[in-house]
Amino acid sequence: MKSTVLLSLLIVTVLHSQPRHKKPEWLHQSNGPAFNSYVLVIPAPDSSNFIYYTYRIPYSRLVFVRSGNEYIANFRAMVDLADSRSEVIDRGTNESKVVVEDFNLTNSNSNYLQGFLKFTVPGDLYKLNTVITDLNSKREVPLKPEEISLIDFNESRIYNPIVINSGDYYCSEEKVMMMSNFGGSIPFSSDMYDLLIPVENLETEKLFVTITNREDTVFSSVITDYFDSKLSIFNCDSRIVITEEEDLIVTRNFIVPGINENLEEGLIVIQISKTGEEVDTEFKRVVFWADKPFSLRDPELAIELLEFIENDTVISEILDNDEEEYPRALKEYWAQYDPTPETVFNPIMKEYYSRIDYAAREFAAIGKANGVSTDRGKVYIRFGNPDNIERTSNEQGNVVETWTYSNQDMKFVFVDKKGTGSFTLIEG
Repeated sequence: MKSTVLLSLLIVTVLHSQPRHKKPEWLHQSNGPAFNSYVLVIPAPDSSNFIYYTYRIPYSRLVFVRSGNEYIANFRAMVDLADSRSEVIDRGTNESKVVVEDFNLTNSNSNYLQGFLKFTVPGDLYKLNTVITDLNSKREVPLKPEEISLIDFNESRIYNPIVINSGDYYCSEEKVMMMSNFGGSIPFSSDMYDLLIPVENLETEKLFVTITNREDTVFSSVITDYFDSKLSIFNCDSRIVITEEEDLIVTRNFIVPGINENLEEGLIVIQISKTGEEVDTEFKRVVFWADKPFSLRDPELAIELLEFIENDTVISEILDNDEEEYPRALKEYWAQYDPTPETVFNPIMKEYYSRIDYAAREFAAIGKANGVSTDRGKVYIRFGNPDNIERTSNEQGNVVETWTYSNQDMKFVFVDKKGTGSFTLIEG
């Protein structure tokens, strides 16, 4: 029975499931930092450089104030640029407003306010002092100062690798490249991302790129795909995009496609060489799962939560491994159902634990910690979002919910006998 249910979970629901009304989050907890920032360096005219300070913050971290039928948040980022003597030589301020009509968006961890500040610098060593302010609550937060060294850039003339979304994007009918803008991190995701590596020397015909992940070499290739362009950054519809602008320096921009396909979560080191012999420069980055299900953060708990689709013998066999082997064992279990084995990311595993997160939050009765073990929670975990939910009342005045799954020709009927939100399955 459980194998049939799992097959339904993998094939029918994932491929044909209805979209959730809300993004599944475990008790509203966010997996990512409250504020992402990244310093990007691009060559500027007159032997100087542009420093772009990019940032993003989820709506859930902003304070929204209701105004009529709208909810409004106001945010400010202020950055002081100091030289090697800690003397402030420039200051940038960016104030932004977010206006939404749907209250649910004010708690969203998947919608973001994004922006950037730009500085022109002629030297090598700088420090950025950032203060972010929620203008509605008046809460002001000074961030840890960032020291910026341009020495490596000025010597190798190879600049920050920029993580961009794969595919074509347009802003006012102009084709642009969209920055992922997760603080320089590479997203661990089913979505594909590319790596853009700007080089100032236009005679460079190829780059030798090696990436190590958890001490293993996961990528080593000669990159010959490039385009020459005058890169510039601007904000388009609350997204940070890269386009071309006149009067700037032409760079040769190498593309590493699908950079995240074979990268596990964790720290990576990107080594770049122009000759394939000596490493000209290297960059440390993090592969980060921004929307990782909360129920998947503890490997032991994640294994135990297989109880809804797997028998006790299989679960016990996985738990017989040493504790430090739990992540590997869990990954191996889900690998047998992975529809995209050519990539590291397993969308089936994410779907299952996302359902658990959703059930924990949405189906908890009054006085209960979460709704995972409720009848509605169990059905949701196995079969996902129903095609239709109908609410009625019976002769006793109890609330009755009927869930219909059209593709599987299934129906489940639940009744709240005590009026506490604890629905009991009576049919299905």
